[in-house]
Amino acid sequence: MEMRRYVTMALVSFVLITGLAALGGLLHGKGESCDPAEGDEQVIPAIEEGPAFSKDMTYIRDIPLPLDEAMEQHLTEFRTKAKELMLKYPDSFFISLPTNEKVVALTFDDGPDAYTTREIVEILDRFQVPATFFFIGNQISRNPGSARLVIESGHLAANHSWSHLRPTDIDTGKCISEVTAAESAIAGITSACRLYRPPYGLVTEAQMAALEEAGYKVFAWSVDSMDWYFDDPDDIVRCVVERVHPGAIVLLHCAGGRNNRRATIEALPQIITELKDMGYSFVALDRY
Repeated sequence: MEMRRYVTMALVSFVLITGLAALGGLLHGKGESCDPAEGDEQVIPAIEEGPAFSKDMTYIRDIPLPLDEAMEQHLTEFRTKAKELMLKYPDSFFISLPTNEKVVALTFDDGPDAYTTREIVEILDRFQVPATFFFIGNQISRNPGSARLVIESGHLAANHSWSHLRPTDIDTGKCISEVTAAESAIAGITSACRLYRPPYGLVTEAQMAALEEAGYKVFAWSVDSMDWYFDDPDDIVRCVVERVHPGAIVLLHCAGGRNNRRATIEALPQIITELKDMGYSFVALDRY
């Protein structure tokens, strides 16, 4: 009898202890420890955020086609110097537009001329695409009809110096006089906007400081069509389409060069069509 009572009490105690242990496991995560084991790390899920525009992430894209060694070196040095200017003068030297929207600014240098500029405008108008034309000042008086056509078609005329001297080869005073003379020529056909692209894309730091003080915004580019290097329209298309990005500023030309920029004229409709198919829209630089 005593033995049966002892066994019964032992069974009751076992059931109570087992039940309490199970209940404790349920309250603490099905019996697993709330604390990480020694040597393990707690994983905290990251909060995903949308992309934010950052000047530090802005850069000039490389070229998706083979180049000769000297050109590769030249463009690498150019990209480095342009980035340095952008970081030192973030409010006045631009490589791309300060946006993450899928917009592109097509820009055309070295006009106006009597033929190519007009063909470029006709293509842009056909596709209803606005663009920015960086005019050489002394070309405006030589080709006033083409200059007016750009303005009448709703495009933006901006400053590419008076005579296309390389700024890094001249002193600051000469650089500013080149800009001022071109600005006066532009003011004769439209409202001056004080947007300047240096011939060959760079200025010295002293010139940049003077331009900033005079109220100019200086624009390089983030995507080079290489229409000054390649003669094949397909190569020009690839240079743009394969390197485009939100806020891209694309370098093209509307005068000079070999065959009056025939390759640019042939490439432009395809560039516009492919960028539109990719969801891009087009803006002039004065939007920003």
